[in-house]
Amino acid sequence: FPVTIRAREMSISKNYLYVQIGFEPFWEKPPLFIWFQAFFQNLFNTHSSWVYKMPNVIAGVVSVNLVYHIGDKLGKRMLGAFWALATLFTLAPFIYWRSGIIDPVFNLFIFLAIYKWYQITQSYLREERAHLYYLMVGVFLGLAFLTKGPVAVLIFGLVVFFVTANRSKWHELLNPLLLLSVLGFLLSIGLWV
Repeated sequence: FPVTIRAREMSISKNYLYVQIGFEPFWEKPPLFIWFQAFFQNLFNTHSSWVYKMPNVIAGVVSVNLVYHIGDKLGKRMLGAFWALATLFTLAPFIYWRSGIIDPVFNLFIFLAIYKWYQITQSYLREERAHLYYLMVGVFLGLAFLTKGPVAVLIFGLVVFFVTANRSKWHELLNPLLLLSVLGFLLSIGLWV
């Protein structure tokens, strides 16, 4: 995998500030996923292929548990169990989790950002404060940005725009608390920038 080569070069050169190809700076991809791979490579001190798949395995375990707990939190334990089993036994995620590609980690962060946005919409119905949800939207969106780049903002923005337009709840999108999301986003990408 080309991604494993980047993590290996990062570990060998001890230069964790930017991604490299041929030990030259490679500015096309953000570094978060490569950092994860380099971390596990350094932790286990091996160049075996399984080390470079560890971020995806962890993303898979977190995803299955996350969908179960979301279903359970909605008050439907069987729904959570169904979602977890469907996620666990669906062919595409299973193949992704066993690979060394960026998508499983990216998808997890995008899903978390969208789920936090869902919690914002529900907080208005329950008349509770949504400050933390707005901040976490930004943090998870920033982590997705650091994983795969600006496509994270595009995907999240399209989902939020279409759901908001469908529901006609523009106050959720045009809320001054959105600045907390911007702050969380800037704090996350500030790890690298």
